[in-house]
Amino acid sequence: MSKAVALGAHTYYLKESQAVVSFTGQLADDFDKGKLAPVAKPDGSGTVDIMWWGKDNDLPQQRELLVSDNNIVPALIERKRNIITGNGYFAYTKRLERQADGTMKNIQEEVEIPAAAAEFFEAVDLDKYLADAAGELMKHGLLLPEFIRNKGGQIIGLEVKECKYMRAARKDIDGRVKKWYWSGFWGKQSAANSIIRKEDRKTVEIPVYAGEKDRQMKFVLPMGDYLFNDGYYPIPSWWGGWEWIELANGIPAFHKANLLNGYNIRWHVEMPADYFLDYEAYNGAVDSETKSLVLNTAKEKEQEFLDTLNELLAGPANAGRTVLTKYELDKAMGKDYPGIKIKPLDYDMKDEALLKLFDKSNTANISAQGIHPTLANIETQGKLSSGTEIRNAYLMWLIINTYQPRRKMLKAIDLVKRVNGWQAEIFYGIRDFELTALSEDKSGMQKREEAVAQ
Repeated sequence: MSKAVALGAHTYYLKESQAVVSFTGQLADDFDKGKLAPVAKPDGSGTVDIMWWGKDNDLPQQRELLVSDNNIVPALIERKRNIITGNGYFAYTKRLERQADGTMKNIQEEVEIPAAAAEFFEAVDLDKYLADAAGELMKHGLLLPEFIRNKGGQIIGLEVKECKYMRAARKDIDGRVKKWYWSGFWGKQSAANSIIRKEDRKTVEIPVYAGEKDRQMKFVLPMGDYLFNDGYYPIPSWWGGWEWIELANGIPAFHKANLLNGYNIRWHVEMPADYFLDYEAYNGAVDSETKSLVLNTAKEKEQEFLDTLNELLAGPANAGRTVLTKYELDKAMGKDYPGIKIKPLDYDMKDEALLKLFDKSNTANISAQGIHPTLANIETQGKLSSGTEIRNAYLMWLIINTYQPRRKMLKAIDLVKRVNGWQAEIFYGIRDFELTALSEDKSGMQKREEAVAQ
């Protein structure tokens, strides 16, 4: 099967079907290009100098809207988040132990979470922090945890600031971003937020962590995957496939519009205009009233015939039904008398071609996310994956892809541990399980002895 040929940003040529398909795109080609510029504060109290995130300073919002409209990308991102967050958190000690062959092995031993740490984890809802942190990293490649101190300098608050509400200030002369701004009203004003009271339109300045010499009561600790970036914001590795996501989003909408707004005529019924008229009665009528009665009788018979035809052909119960009709033939003249004819219509909207293109877009989106489709319960062509294949796919992704995001997520806990003076010999990590055969464990899983990124 030949693949679709892109003729433009949103136009494709389907060679097998000899069709050109064009979709109306939501996003302009330069929608993700930001700029350094001042932005008016939503409350009208002045401006802040920031790096715009996208052309209209709303790229995170546009990104999440685009993804949430897709049929498979949200499941892929959700599954990656769930693998990264594992099966909860735990405390452990570690030591090096010499093996029989002379090598040293790192031994981890789980211990009870100390009271001070357990109290903090419960207060900030650590499960929510881990899920939110992994989600932001998977969506935007950026993590912005916010810390809050008490008057004694202890950290008592930790939460993830959503990227769509955060913008980086202009870099200082040393090339560092020293502060971020939070606002719920970046981007273009809309009718939905125009009714918000002026006093509720806030822009909050949050400094970047500057160490313990100059203690900040509130600060953020930006962490991200800057393998690809625009100088300020990281670009998630999957973002190169945004056009495939937009394409995939357009195809179901295209089909839905056809169903709701298009004509779909399956049969063409040809019938002589006077087929049910009784000519003898009509010609023999002596007055207009009798003629009118004959005409009304013909109309009633015609309507009765149409009702019967609808009952015969319409609806799913009548799909594939055969219609048998009779007609009269004038043998002397070799012609048939005019009668009712039912002709099937060939209605081709290139549905098969679009569905093939839809499959291609799904494949492209799965590839962009870098996760095996079986892990997200995504149906693909071919045979079903075996349990061994699923287990290996899970372990491969766990080993290769969870270390970096977990280290970023746990770095916040390491900072709290150091600032609050928790026990130095106790560390905190994320618990992993792996799939097993039911013959080995009736639950179908077991705790991994070797933790990842702890």
